[in-house]
Amino acid sequence: MIEGISAITLRAAERMPGHFSVIVRLLILTGMRRAECAALQTSWIQNETITLPKEVTKNGREHTFPLCGAASLLLAETSTSGMLFPARLGSDPFSGFSQSKKNLDKLLNIAPWTLHDLRRTFATNLAQLGVAPHVIERLLNHVTGQISGVAAIYNRAKYFDEMAQAMQQWEARLVEILND
Repeated sequence: MIEGISAITLRAAERMPGHFSVIVRLLILTGMRRAECAALQTSWIQNETITLPKEVTKNGREHTFPLCGAASLLLAETSTSGMLFPARLGSDPFSGFSQSKKNLDKLLNIAPWTLHDLRRTFATNLAQLGVAPHVIERLLNHVTGQISGVAAIYNRAKYFDEMAQAMQQWEARLVEILND
């Protein structure tokens, strides 16, 4: 079922209108936090990567991660300047999560779930695909994780190539799930 939530949600999200649809699909494809995704700006997306500034990340650290092909295409279709997902009124990021999630739930026939479950699903599936825990932690922008303590002081590797490979594996697995 943990794989299925992504596939079922992805299909349902495609049928929804507006920003929420794209946000949910990006959450599935990237493992981002919903607030970070909602705040996305075009200037943060360059060369098949997203760089979230420290001001929008939960842990206050800048986070750069690679995009898979599907996420890049989705973002290209959403092209605009400035904030990708603005709220209906004002200049704040999209904030209509509660009502949009209720509307999405009406399209789904699965047990109760949260948008954060998509992040857990992302991490779990990467682990099942054989991605090393420290690479998953880097993709999720977790401060704690496999490399901590003294090792974290000495090991400053970003593991970008490994993250890119993991994103490709996840995209391939999603395609496989969707085609089943």
